[in-house]
Amino acid sequence: MFSDNISKENRISLQKLNNENFVVKIIEVNDNKDYSSLKQLRHVSRSSLFKFDIAEILSKHDKVLYLDSDVLILDNLEKLYNINFENNYAVVVKDTLSMTNPTHVKKVSPKIDFYFNTGVMLLNLEKMRKDKISNKLLSFRKNKFNKFMDQDAFNAIFNNDVIYANIKYNFLNAYLNYSTITEIENFYNEKFSSNECELYENAKILHLGGLEKPWSTMMGSLTYIYLKYSKYYSIEITKNIQELINKKMEKINFDKSYYLNKYPHIKKVGMDPIEHYIKYGEKEGKYPNKNAEFNSIRRKINNTIELEKSQNEDSNISFRNNNKNPIKYTTINHPNIVEKLKNKLPPKISVIIPVYNAENYLNKCLDSVINQSLKNFEIICINDGSTDNSLKILKEYANKDKRIKIINQENKGAGAARNKGLNTAKGEYIEFVDSDDWLENNTLDYLYSLAKNKNTDIIMFKLRPWNDKENKFFKRNDYELSALKKYFNHELYSHHEIKEELFNISVSPCNKFYKKDFLDNIHAKFPEGTIFEDNPFFFQVILNFKKLFIIDKYLYNRRVRENSVITSKDERYFGYIPIMNHVIETFKENKVYEEYETKLLNHKISSIKYFAYKNIDEDSYLIIFFLYVLFFFFGIFIYV
Repeated sequence: MFSDNISKENRISLQKLNNENFVVKIIEVNDNKDYSSLKQLRHVSRSSLFKFDIAEILSKHDKVLYLDSDVLILDNLEKLYNINFENNYAVVVKDTLSMTNPTHVKKVSPKIDFYFNTGVMLLNLEKMRKDKISNKLLSFRKNKFNKFMDQDAFNAIFNNDVIYANIKYNFLNAYLNYSTITEIENFYNEKFSSNECELYENAKILHLGGLEKPWSTMMGSLTYIYLKYSKYYSIEITKNIQELINKKMEKINFDKSYYLNKYPHIKKVGMDPIEHYIKYGEKEGKYPNKNAEFNSIRRKINNTIELEKSQNEDSNISFRNNNKNPIKYTTINHPNIVEKLKNKLPPKISVIIPVYNAENYLNKCLDSVINQSLKNFEIICINDGSTDNSLKILKEYANKDKRIKIINQENKGAGAARNKGLNTAKGEYIEFVDSDDWLENNTLDYLYSLAKNKNTDIIMFKLRPWNDKENKFFKRNDYELSALKKYFNHELYSHHEIKEELFNISVSPCNKFYKKDFLDNIHAKFPEGTIFEDNPFFFQVILNFKKLFIIDKYLYNRRVRENSVITSKDERYFGYIPIMNHVIETFKENKVYEEYETKLLNHKISSIKYFAYKNIDEDSYLIIFFLYVLFFFFGIFIYV
């Protein structure tokens, strides 16, 4: 993949992709053969010519899968990569130019059987170096017939010494502009869906070729597919764009029957008449109805989109009618429109922060959230009956940052506050943050990118605890995920895989990144009116996940202070008994109680022993603990 210029933002994005599974390496290429002296053709950048030297640039490699930068990888490419070259230069995909413009093909070389597209090529670098192909390609480009930048040269020089792969490995959207589906089926000897959206989605590599691109132009099915993979946009930016266009067509009395009868060739190419008019008809001076005078309908449409959008700020956003041959090309390049649409995107993440008398810590917490490298998220702050200046601080931040939403309630505890946040959240993913803690700068960006890439229900990461009294970080085994070390950077598909470690994991919701749909589907809720509310929630989600990913990375800083619930000593600790009863019920509801019975009872006993020891004198502790264990095994205090 070659580019004239990689922006700082894109370079950072590429570098973030580095992990143990693959490495992104940026290679600076010097124009030592003076490609700049060669004329640039059409919309293709001169950087495409650098692939002439790819065998030398990647001198330590024997083969490479070359991809243009305007392709989408929709399926596994292992089979393509493992195709045997059989002493050929490349594995490629035939271009329909062989069918639609055989004259051009013969001008390139009268010897070649088929013309191929160079946007996707599995290249035999070893053979290319041996035969000094680089110089031959450049020579052809300088001295012979050229229309398609680098493509003609590769076709001429490789001269049939290629293997043809299935069209699905390089399905160019432009093919449908020049050929019918039937013609493409016959040429490739392949059966395709007549549904355009399915046709594109069934490709393994979708090549978004041509002048117009789905990131700057509404292109129906292509835009729908592209936006699912876009980091900066979403399918939601279209905001009923198809309905909007249809309304404009109604206003100019677009007559489909008239249009098809007057221009019968449109029937032959199988295009929807409105689609044809927007893409070609207006430019060619075709009339939308028998009484029409030619004018710039396209300009009228574009000029009214912004007005329609501003008048419908609260309307739902959608672009779902792709199965009905949607309007394929509608420019939305007005900067005000794009900016407004970006601001209306649904949040990628909902950050839920329960707040109770946290005035001394709230500023640091909120600063760490609002200054995340990822920007598209909402912050739901539930003021749980604070009696200090917490609410005042929240309002000051909310006035400066529209992403912050404040919900006030009477003091009901963290469980009720988090439940309120879950009920309000509109994000695709959920991150819980306590009001005295703080995030690392790239926490949300990293987690969102990883969750989308891995398609996880939960991502689990490490907490870094901060001792407020000693003013330093320290380590705690459960926050370190010490019991799960062997699972770092692994995908897990069931709680059975971590059965032995299940009761040695931190139950905190703050070091877990949740898919919202997953939580909704299992009706995940925190118990209310008690401390230790995170225990039942943890076991409810851990018993139901379909995909969990565990990472060896600190993304969250947890403040441990003397007057917090966790470090305070009072009778509330005995609330752990009913909480454990709640946990036991969770295991029974999920029909795994018998499997975990011994571990559950041991965990309950050891926890009560620990909490009792922290809160009463030693003699009383021994007596109470002995009686508790005695009665526990007779079942008397199971539901105390």
